[in-house]
Amino acid sequence: MLKQMLNDLGFERTESIPRGIPLPSVEGEALGKILKWLEIHANEEPRSEEERQMHRFQPKRRQGGQRALRHLRASTEAGGCDNAAYYLEMPDLTDSLIKYTANNLEGKEAAKMAEWLAIPQKKDRRTSGRRRRKTTKREDRLKKEDAIEQFLTSD
Repeated sequence: MLKQMLNDLGFERTESIPRGIPLPSVEGEALGKILKWLEIHANEEPRSEEERQMHRFQPKRRQGGQRALRHLRASTEAGGCDNAAYYLEMPDLTDSLIKYTANNLEGKEAAKMAEWLAIPQKKDRRTSGRRRRKTTKREDRLKKEDAIEQFLTSD
């Protein structure tokens, strides 16, 4: 995948790379977690599609994958890593992240699942969104009024 990206950017194998590789869809924190996962699995061959299908519904992940994913905080980091794994076309990592998420949600009540997934409670969503919008509109109106007043008095 990385070789293909470099070729798409116009680099040959013999050339050194003078600047960073642009990965606009991958956050730095997620990329760090992915690099840890890659270091652990560096000596392993990627699974074939057939192997992935056979192991897809087994709840246990590879041992090395557990070590790399163990430090993900809640779903926000796992979600960022999962999006990056899809973007970078890493199906083995995607499978590991899906199993990680499923294992963390298994046996939890709805409120605990929502908490782990960082989903705000209904009452929190309803009130905080309205207050924020009113405050923002009011602040915008005051800023505009101040700007107009400064413009008119600047002569």
